[in-house]
Amino acid sequence: MYADQQRFWTALLNLQRTWATDDAAIAFIPPRFRDFESKPDWPRPKAQAYLLNNLELIRENYRRLEAGEPLEYELLNHGMEDLRLKLQPWTSPAELKRAATAKSELGGRLEVLQVTPAMPDVNPGTHYVRATIQRSLYYFGLYIDSRLSDPLYPEVSPGSMHVYADPDGDLRLTVATAGEPAGGSA
Repeated sequence: MYADQQRFWTALLNLQRTWATDDAAIAFIPPRFRDFESKPDWPRPKAQAYLLNNLELIRENYRRLEAGEPLEYELLNHGMEDLRLKLQPWTSPAELKRAATAKSELGGRLEVLQVTPAMPDVNPGTHYVRATIQRSLYYFGLYIDSRLSDPLYPEVSPGSMHVYADPDGDLRLTVATAGEPAGGSA
């Protein structure tokens, strides 16, 4: 489990809290991917409902996980059942090194093991929303695995990566290492 993976789904949940209306949810999609009409798969309302429902699924299960309550395994597993993992083929060591260096300079790491959505030919908006949610569910699943594997669960072992709700009460999620202030260096 890596901090940048955990920042992916937590940033999305934090962003969701800023949306004044359900329609504001689509604003996070880059403009070039906001096409929900070119192909007949999912119209905007269906993609929007998928986005919002799955963000609530992640948020509620994060709350349950941290409270030591049972998770909604059936719903989480249903959301992840179409996930595909693949190793990104890097045939050129020089190209791999350049890509890893570029990601590192941006504060992340190159992901060779990637989530690739199994989707038929769909419109760009649907593809972007589904890929974002599937990636979030995968990363959140890694977090669940880490938390439930912690021998001190529901407490957090010192030095473990943990997602905290900021202590100032605004419920913003922050990835930190246990024992450091929320917002620490993880």
